[in-house]
Amino acid sequence: MDSSDAVNHAVDLLISHLPDNCHLVVSTRTIPRLTFSRMAAQRHVAGLGMADLRFTPEELAAFLKENYRLVMPAQQLKEAVEASEGWIAGIVLTTHTPAMGMAQSLSRARKAGSPLFEYLADEAFLLQPPEVQSFLTHSSVLPQMSPELCDRLFAGGNAHEMLDYLVKSNLFTESVEGPGDWHRYHNLFHEFLRARLQAESPESWRALNWRAASLAEESGQWDQALSHLRSAGDNDGAASLVERVGEEMIRIGRWRTLYRWLEGFADGEIERPYISYLKGRSCLWAGEVERAVAALSRAAATFHAKGDSTMAGLVLNALSVGLRVKGQMAEALAASRRALELQPGRESPVSAGAHRDIGICLASQGMHDGARAELDQALGIYQSLGDSAGIASTSHAMGVLSVRAGDLARGSAHYREALAAWERAGNRAGVVELLNCLGLVYYYTGEYKRALPALREALSASKEGGYLRVEAACLGGAGRPAQGHGQCSIGGGKLRGGAGAGQPSRREAVGELPAGCPGERPPPDGRLSDS
Repeated sequence: MDSSDAVNHAVDLLISHLPDNCHLVVSTRTIPRLTFSRMAAQRHVAGLGMADLRFTPEELAAFLKENYRLVMPAQQLKEAVEASEGWIAGIVLTTHTPAMGMAQSLSRARKAGSPLFEYLADEAFLLQPPEVQSFLTHSSVLPQMSPELCDRLFAGGNAHEMLDYLVKSNLFTESVEGPGDWHRYHNLFHEFLRARLQAESPESWRALNWRAASLAEESGQWDQALSHLRSAGDNDGAASLVERVGEEMIRIGRWRTLYRWLEGFADGEIERPYISYLKGRSCLWAGEVERAVAALSRAAATFHAKGDSTMAGLVLNALSVGLRVKGQMAEALAASRRALELQPGRESPVSAGAHRDIGICLASQGMHDGARAELDQALGIYQSLGDSAGIASTSHAMGVLSVRAGDLARGSAHYREALAAWERAGNRAGVVELLNCLGLVYYYTGEYKRALPALREALSASKEGGYLRVEAACLGGAGRPAQGHGQCSIGGGKLRGGAGAGQPSRREAVGELPAGCPGERPPPDGRLSDS
C-alpha cells in the first residue's frame, strides 16, 4: 500500500503521536514515503537493508539446527548461502525436505513447479504489468545488464526507466558496484526468469542468446559470447567462435580459458581440424601430452589431406613440441623438418617455428652451435614478420642457451629482448617468466641485491596472475640468491636440492618457456598442478 497517499499520511500521523515507549516496525520492499527527517535527526530511526538481512553460513547453520535439527557440512552451507545470496526465504523454500541434503535440495528447487519458483511467480513476477514481465524474461539471458545493452538486445528503448523501476521496487534487482550503469538479478530470481523464458518461448530464448553472443563478441567479451552460443544449443557456432579467436587467446597467454572452452567439446564431437589443433596445444599446456599428441596427429593428417600446407606446418610444429616433451627427440626433429619441407624457402610463421623448435631440440642434446644457427634463423624470420610472440619465445630460448654456455652478458641481452617482446604482445605470464630469468642472471654474476627484488617481483606477479608453472619456476629461482644472500627462508622452504651456487642447472639452462606455453595456470586436475 506504499503508493497510497492516504495510507502514508495516516502512518505519518501515527508516528508523530506515538508515546516514547512505543516502537513501530515497518516491513517493506522499498524505502517508505514517510516523514523521517525529524526522527532521524533525533536518532529515533533505525533500518535494516538487504546486506543486514542476508544469512551467513554460521547463521544458516544455527537456523537449520534450531528449526530442523539438521547439521550440515560447512561446504554445503557455504554453497547454499552463495546460491541464495543469503536469502533465508529462498533457502527455506529449497530445503522443505531437509533430509534430502542441501546441495540436492537446492538443485531440485530450481525447476519449474517447485515451491521456490511458485513463490517467485506468485509474489513477484505475476504481480507486474505485461511490459515489465517481458523485460524481465528477455533481459534474463544476460548475466549483467546495462540500459544500453538491453536496448540493443531487444526492442523497447525504455531500458533505463525499466531498470530504475525494478531497483526502486526492490524486485530482486540491484546495481553492480563499479564503473557504468550495470545491474543484476538475484541468483535464484535470475534462474527462475531464464527457466520461464525457455519454457514459454524457446524460439525467443535461442534468438536472444544468438543476438547477445554477437554483441558480446563485438565488444571482445569472448567468454560471454561462447556461453550465449552454448545456451542457444549452437555447438557449431561455438566452435566457429573458438576458431576465430583461439590464436589470439594463445598470443596473449590465456591458456586456461582456452583449455576450458575446448573441454566443452568432447573429443571427436566437433570434426574440425582447427579445433583439434587448438585442443592439442591447450592439452600440451595442461600437461596432458598423450591427448595433445593424439589431437595434433589427427589435425595434421586432415590438413595434409586437404592440401593446406600452412596449417599442416603449424600443426607439425606443435606436434614437435609434444614429441619433445615425451622425450622422442628424433620424432620431434622429423616433425619440424617435415614442416619446413611444406614451405621451402619461405619466410613464414611455419618456417620460423620449425627453425626455433629444431634449435631447442638440438640444444637439449647439447649441440649448441647447430642450435644457435637454427635459433638465429628463426629470430630473423620472426623479426621480419613483426611477430612479437615469436620473437619473445625465440629470444628466450637463445637466452637460456647463452646462459648454459656461460655467456651471461649475451644471455641477459636475449632475455631483455624477450621481455620487451612479451610486453608488446600483452602476455603478462611471459613478462613474469623473463623477470625470473633476469633475476637468475643477476644471481650468477653475484649481484644478489639486484637478484632478490627481481625474483620477488616475478614471484608476486605470478601468484597474483595465477601463473602456476611460472610460480614454480620463480620459487626454484628465488631460493638460490636467498641462499647466497643469507636468507634461506625465501619461497616458504620450497627449494630442494639443485645445482651448486653460481652454476645453472640443466633445467634452468634448457628452460620451460621455449617448450611450452606462458599463460594462465592449468586446471586443478592437470598434472602440472600436481607437480
